[in-house]
Amino acid sequence: MNQLTDWAIESDSGTCHGYRITGWLADQHTGLQRLRIAQTAQHGRALLLDDHFMCVEADEFLYHESLVHPAGCLHPDPRRALVIGGGDGGSVRELCRYPTISHIDLVEIDGGVLSASARFMPAVHQGVLAGCDSRVHIHTMDGQAFVAKNTGPWDLIILDLTDPDPHSQPLYTAGWFQQCAARLTQEGKLTMQVGSAFDQWVHVREVFESLRTAFDEVAAYLAPIRHAGGWWVNACASKRRGDTSIASSELERRVNRLGALRLYTAAIHKSMFTLPPFVLDKLGGRSKR
Repeated sequence: MNQLTDWAIESDSGTCHGYRITGWLADQHTGLQRLRIAQTAQHGRALLLDDHFMCVEADEFLYHESLVHPAGCLHPDPRRALVIGGGDGGSVRELCRYPTISHIDLVEIDGGVLSASARFMPAVHQGVLAGCDSRVHIHTMDGQAFVAKNTGPWDLIILDLTDPDPHSQPLYTAGWFQQCAARLTQEGKLTMQVGSAFDQWVHVREVFESLRTAFDEVAAYLAPIRHAGGWWVNACASKRRGDTSIASSELERRVNRLGALRLYTAAIHKSMFTLPPFVLDKLGGRSKR
């Protein structure tokens, strides 16, 4: 990180973005990665891992709602959900909105992330890391090892991962996606953030190619991820073709059961999956002029 006075700055892929801060609440090495939590001047608290922003209180809902609800609302009756990563608790918080869900597994490899988030980021996890919801079961272990030991099945798998690094890179591979598909119910869905819509197209295409080896339908959609620098390409994968389509009236009904949201609506869902030409071109879905 390039540290300017009173600023936390993340620089990557030829760009940078950041937040003005008033101080650091935590700064430690967990044994796996450097974890820091900053108090920003205007945007609440921010969680950084290895000097990359993972979560910022003021805009985290953009990330978590767009990661969880496209899959959650496409599934007619989700009962069991699995989150890999997501140690800040935001994705689990959103899953707890579903009245049909009876069991949620949160698998986070880094116990330091869980403990720091539980202490310093209550506005994000809203108690789900502190035992407020009995449906939530927290496992501090490697995600691949957990999936290898547990057959599920799950209706939803949410991959709430860091960008590829030595710990997370195996969770972006075709073999891993095939493992996940085998643990999903027939109507099951998987979602994940993939990469920047402007800076990471080689990585984005590779991930979509790997997903397509495991799932019959893989749909790209766009999400506004402010703390990550802008538009982000996400993926929603299904074991059956046509399972990422839904009638507007039914989608509206499913969204309404979730209570008050800050980003996600039925109309926003449709717009997320309506890709602009430059994204279609990058994904190979439209012939070049």
